[in-house]
Amino acid sequence: MHARQGDYAEALALLQRGLEASLKSGDPDAIAIAYVTLATKQALSGKVQEAVANFDSCIVRSQKYGLPQRGAVAHANLAYLLTLQGDFPQAADHYQRAADMQEKMGNKDAMSVALYGLANVLESMGERMEAYQVFQRSLGLERELGMTQRAALFEGGLAMLLLEMDTAELIAAGREPAGHLPEALHLLNEAKEASKAMQHHEMTAGLELGIGSALLRMGRLPEAEAHLQNGSELYRRLGDRLGYARGQWHLGVWADSVHQDARALKHLTRAIEVADSTDNKEVAALALDARHNIWRDRGDASRALADKERAAVLTEVMHNEANTAHVTRTRLNSLFMKEQEVDSLEHARELADQERTATAELQQQRNRTWLAVGVGMLALVMGALVYSIDRRRRQERVERKTLQLEMQALRAQMNPHFLFNALASINGFIGRHDTETAKTFVARFAKLTRMVLENSRHPEVPLSNDLEALRLYMELEQVRSDNTFDFRIDVDPQLKPTDVFVPPLVLQPLVENAIWHGVANMDGRGTIVVQAALRDGRLVLSVQDDGVGRGNNPQQRSNASTGRTSLGTSITRTRLQLLAEQKGRPAELHYMDRTVGTHVELSLPI
Repeated sequence: MHARQGDYAEALALLQRGLEASLKSGDPDAIAIAYVTLATKQALSGKVQEAVANFDSCIVRSQKYGLPQRGAVAHANLAYLLTLQGDFPQAADHYQRAADMQEKMGNKDAMSVALYGLANVLESMGERMEAYQVFQRSLGLERELGMTQRAALFEGGLAMLLLEMDTAELIAAGREPAGHLPEALHLLNEAKEASKAMQHHEMTAGLELGIGSALLRMGRLPEAEAHLQNGSELYRRLGDRLGYARGQWHLGVWADSVHQDARALKHLTRAIEVADSTDNKEVAALALDARHNIWRDRGDASRALADKERAAVLTEVMHNEANTAHVTRTRLNSLFMKEQEVDSLEHARELADQERTATAELQQQRNRTWLAVGVGMLALVMGALVYSIDRRRRQERVERKTLQLEMQALRAQMNPHFLFNALASINGFIGRHDTETAKTFVARFAKLTRMVLENSRHPEVPLSNDLEALRLYMELEQVRSDNTFDFRIDVDPQLKPTDVFVPPLVLQPLVENAIWHGVANMDGRGTIVVQAALRDGRLVLSVQDDGVGRGNNPQQRSNASTGRTSLGTSITRTRLQLLAEQKGRPAELHYMDRTVGTHVELSLPI
């Protein structure tokens, strides 16, 4: 079997001869079949442009000679190939055409598969609400057909989408934001059971990692560890070194979250070594970035810098278009048409025999090709779900950039000035023998520090958590400034702060400016008001003070005249730009000068 031995050149030569024989026969149906079979093998062997051209030829001939079934299959397979290449708009168009054609023919089974592929492409394009609607339509067809196992697999893809949707999207989809993680976990578990029943072990391993990641986000750490261990071990037994490397990376992240540094370093180092052996730069970069954080927290600057620099180099290389396409193709092609490898070679032999046998052999070839198409469509379902899982990896790259900026903000927010002043205040309380105030201050300071460090581990935290950290910060500053200002935090009753997520400590630099550039420079007692409300489907956060105002502050005037911006404001603007990129909707910061004081407003997508 040439295909099993990797002898794609011989298989392609036989298929090319078969196509030529079909063209000589003049049978439109046989020609369409030959084009699809040849294109399939070309896609599997990495000859992407040739495969695209032959799929296109099949589509043109099918349309010309009235062969909608052949055309629909070519559209679906071409869409999948374009998906692997990252051409999502074209892929979406071909999936939609395939679904429309299957609907006209009344073929609900194939229509459902095409819709599922379309949903995954829309998700990759950031069109999450549209993807959700298409997912629901596909699942409705699966349930109508009684395809319970495949419906469960499709629900696994829906679960991945639910994990990415923000609060507003979940509400618009009729989902309870507070319950979307448990729901996604339930769907992932059902998908895992279906993949086990179908004995698709690679998919089962991937779903185990997905379940472990969901549990980690839910704070169910022991359960998360068990599933991550299962997925990693299953990949190891399957000989899938890349999957094993990814499992080790997940375990390293888990160990770091429970402060098991030594174990985290062990898993992450293994992930880097295995990823290097497979020349997979993405997993190596992820693991290096995670290990860099551990070295940095341990104070090992040289190792931290080495890991950070290598991760940056790998990330830059991955941005090269040709290399990215190669990585994606080699990761997914094995699941694209795994069962078709054997069948495609059988077609090659039969098509070559047509040169000697004519019409009877041609009919046998048609029958075998339909079997290949059926197997191919099932493989398409498998590949689409795996692609959805891989889409999660791309989302993680954006989240890593967010975390890097958040760590910069963390260093700016819990800066040496604040730490020094806090410790000086404690020393002053002790010097005045005011032990009760000192104890209270230390307790609040410790609680704030824990909250800041915990929140900084996540790209987004519930608004309730962030406002609690902000309240502690303002209480400390209030005590440290000898109670020269009052403050309050107002939350709109229509807003549930536990259900809305924001970047951690997003308001802290603005509150710090209000304290030290606003009320600290005024005569008498000042007031700072923090407000949170929903407006036109967006979260609006504001900080108001009745201080001297920016125009009356010497430092602010100096900054304005030189065009300089404070470090906290600069980092906040950068974080908002990245948030807008991630959400696909604007995130804005506006200063509004008033007759008395300053009003600054944040408008965030939810």
